[in-house]
Amino acid sequence: MKPMLDRMIDMIVAGLSGKAKAFYELEFGFFEEVTSISGKLKPYIKKSKPEKKVRLRSYDDNHETDD
Repeated sequence: MKPMLDRMIDMIVAGLSGKAKAFYELEFGFFEEVTSISGKLKPYIKKSKPEKKVRLRSYDDNHETDD
């Protein structure tokens, strides 16, 4: 069932343009970034607390926005 749903999503997204496509990319790009954080942090979970803080600060410094 998932492959069929993925194809439907691809078809819907392919039909988007202009503001609708920009909105979709912004929202789902943000969602993907949020959901991928746990995978990025997983290697550091067993590290000491000070080392975790250093890694998180490094991640923040590399992903700042100009908002």
